[in-house]
Amino acid sequence: MSNENRFYKLLGEYEDLKDELMEYNANHHDGMYWDIRGYYEEGYEESLLEDLNNQVKACRKLLKGYKELKYIFC
Repeated sequence: MSNENRFYKLLGEYEDLKDELMEYNANHHDGMYWDIRGYYEEGYEESLLEDLNNQVKACRKLLKGYKELKYIFC
């Protein structure tokens, strides 16, 4: 897979993660929305690939944490 294809695949996953995270915490919406828009506006740039990859990894961890969070006394 080329780096450009990887970039757009990650960007699509970032959008999907944003939508899933909204089920748990709507406060993430604005930051994620504008960040995603910025990546689309800049388009593929090699220098942005690692940043995007790190954002997607962080969002995966956030989503995993929210899914594992189980309140007992709430």
